Amino acid sequence: PAPVPAKATDTASTAPVAPTAPVAPTPPVAPTPPVAPTPPVAPTAKTETPPEPAPAPSGHGAGHRAPTRPKPSDDKATEGQATLPEKRGTTAPAKKTDGPEEVSFDLLAEFEYPNPDPEIPGSFEKAVASIPKEIKALDGHRVLVEGYMIPMRYSDTDDGVVEFMLCRFQMGCCFGVLPRANELIEVAMPEGKSAEYTSWEPVRVVGILRVGPRPGDQTAMTGIYRVENVESARPSSYDEAPR
Repeated sequence: PAPVPAKATDTASTAPVAPTAPVAPTPPVAPTPPVAPTPPVAPTAKTETPPEPAPAPSGHGAGHRAPTRPKPSDDKATEGQATLPEKRGTTAPAKKTDGPEEVSFDLLAEFEYPNPDPEIPGSFEKAVASIPKEIKALDGHRVLVEGYMIPMRYSDTDDGVVEFMLCRFQMGCCFGVLPRANELIEVAMPEGKSAEYTSWEPVRVVGILRVGPRPGDQTAMTGIYRVENVESARPSSYDEAPR
């Protein structure tokens, strides 16, 4: 038999392959906007709690605290002496009313009074010169002054006190601030009269105020205040002293 001729490949019928479409580029990622900074927190206002008042004394020595003395503006701590707190507020002058002038220890003890030394010439004159003019002007005035009683002499006929020191502070038995010369007032009751003694309550005294050392007394412990012609000396809880 005759051989079968090979079948020719029909190349014309084969279609060309279409080219691949190009891939679109990836769009760029938008940048992240910056974060706004956190505003600072305002500081919390500090609230001060007012100190609680000291409890009222219920017996001898109960509730007593050692007092502190306001420090004059020109006062300086000395060796062996504790530094005292600054004075509180501005000292008001004596109040003038229809009755006696109300004078306080805030005014009488405003200045620094140097106790005179008998062994130092001129120290007495220097001490007297340190008393301010506005305080010297109160000499001979009818005043009302309040302080704490330190009995000096009792009556022979009753339990009252006939001579005492009126002190700016309440004195304790074993502690407390030692009063200065201008923080004490010498009080002598009229003949035949006495004052009721009280240790824990202020006493109000009405009489004639004398300013300056007693004439002829130039000792180191010379006082500079006295109340003469005393009209009244009684605890402040009583009715107001007579005007």
